[in-house]
Amino acid sequence: MKLVESPLTSNLDLRQAFPNVVNFINRKMTVKFFKRYTLNYNQVLLADTYEEVVVFMVNHKKKVGEDEIQYLISNLLAVTETEVEIIRDEKARLIGEGYPIPQDVKDIVLIRKK
Repeated sequence: MKLVESPLTSNLDLRQAFPNVVNFINRKMTVKFFKRYTLNYNQVLLADTYEEVVVFMVNHKKKVGEDEIQYLISNLLAVTETEVEIIRDEKARLIGEGYPIPQDVKDIVLIRKK
């Protein structure tokens, strides 16, 4: 697996690409910075806030694998699994709150590091 950072020219690009995710994050917290990565077929959005680090993994082809989550936790966040909160059913929760999720999105996983 290879984690590759995708450059952003401005936050406007991220708002256009993932408006629902950005609105969800901004509603709850002030964001220091965003970073966007690619891990295999996963799009990874990292939002560093003043209180926590939030990572969204979005996959359009399949469910996010456990090995991909572990790789991201150990290499991007540089912590152990006990130090983070992993929410595997984030897609269902976002749909339940009324966020329109495109049908081609197969899975969304949320990882929080306090």
